[in-house]
Amino acid sequence: MATRQNVDYGYDIQKVYLEMMMRNPEVFARCQGVFNPDAFDARLKPAAQFMMSYMTDHNSMPTFDMMKAASKVELKDPGVLKDEHYDWLLLEFETFSRHKALEAAILKGADLLEKGEYGPVEDLVKQAVQIGLQKDLGIDYWENPKERLLALKDQNDQVSTGWKHVDQMLYGGFSRGELEIFAGASGCVTGETLVEVIELPKI
Repeated sequence: MATRQNVDYGYDIQKVYLEMMMRNPEVFARCQGVFNPDAFDARLKPAAQFMMSYMTDHNSMPTFDMMKAASKVELKDPGVLKDEHYDWLLLEFETFSRHKALEAAILKGADLLEKGEYGPVEDLVKQAVQIGLQKDLGIDYWENPKERLLALKDQNDQVSTGWKHVDQMLYGGFSRGELEIFAGASGCVTGETLVEVIELPKI
């Protein structure tokens, strides 16, 4: 298969990348590992830097008004988009990030080659070509949770928790082989206290 190419990595397409990520923080999270503000056009770099720092500090996406005020870059809300649009974004941004990293590696590598430092050049190129996004994040636990739990009940023997109401909420109890995590605010019955209250069944 030939290496995938992108016709234009100019200002307009980079602006679309940022606008779509602003609309969907989950998609930005997918891209965050390869997101490099320095790869963007100089006019968009302040917006990319603000987006990155805001997400890192607050674990949420700034509003479009906040973006304009903080970075002096005006991005437009693209509105509600389909999953297919974000599939396109992920594919495009992965290629964009890889090619920009290769471009930076080649430019930096020229100076290193003049000094005879071949090892660092090889490392830079290897890192660039290996850039990629995580394709599968696993199970979405918020999507059809009842259907998923019922399927587990049909597939596995359930082990009672010892509490009737809890068993009902878990559709029969714990599933064999699952890791169960209990959490609660201060004063709640969790952790070691839970073990004292009931004798957990051996699986």
